Amino acid sequence: MTTSWHFEALGTAYQVSSECIWCSQMLAVLLSAYQATPSKARSSYHFRRDDDGVDLLKGGRSIYQGSREDAVNLFLLDLYRDIIESAANQWLLHAAALVRDGQTLVLAGPSGSGKSTMTRALLRSGWSYLSEEIVSLAEDGLDALRRPMHLEDPTQLHGIEGFAAATAMPAGPTSFWIAAPEGPPVKPGRVQAVVRLYYRPNEPTSLTALSSSQALIELWACRMNSGLQTATIAATLVSGLACYRLCAADETSALSHLMAL
Repeated sequence: MTTSWHFEALGTAYQVSSECIWCSQMLAVLLSAYQATPSKARSSYHFRRDDDGVDLLKGGRSIYQGSREDAVNLFLLDLYRDIIESAANQWLLHAAALVRDGQTLVLAGPSGSGKSTMTRALLRSGWSYLSEEIVSLAEDGLDALRRPMHLEDPTQLHGIEGFAAATAMPAGPTSFWIAAPEGPPVKPGRVQAVVRLYYRPNEPTSLTALSSSQALIELWACRMNSGLQTATIAATLVSGLACYRLCAADETSALSHLMAL
């Protein structure tokens, strides 16, 4: 039996189908939060069973043959690359996004800066999850890559309402994907603030408002796309956003500063 999905990610439509039961179970978690769309797909992927495992096809052409685990991981990498390449009139940041009371908080930073830690802390404090990977900023508003939460240990969900460790699917030997809570999709709200995160365990936690020029410089390091058009969009957008630098020594003090925004 073939299972299929037709969904939109950051304004671009995709179609994914699978004959592999295990791959279908993984995809059900990985694609659970994307919105269905009738639009024509930019790219299509198909997981086809073969004698040696799985044959992953893109646009009808085989791009990988091998284990089901590697096929799913390669699909994700190619999907994210395709999404980034197709992003038009958007500034994509390596960032998390959370929503509360119609307002969105964006936490930007590279791996190791504390995005996942602070995302979980804010979820425990009543915020709703949008993404912890890619946030799109554009003149017409904010969007986010609706991928599941990525954790090293499902017990890190303790105290987070709606997320269930039972939905955990292995992302690798030491990590898991956690599906977003069921229910109506979380809608992005007005951007409350864009915060550039730095993990500084040997310094006091501090939150500093950034000028437009400072924000552009510090957030540009978190960009997922580039080019003159992206730079022009970024320069225009930062002038209308409240941007901050958060140097975090620990989760508790960093959360206190974020909740005070």
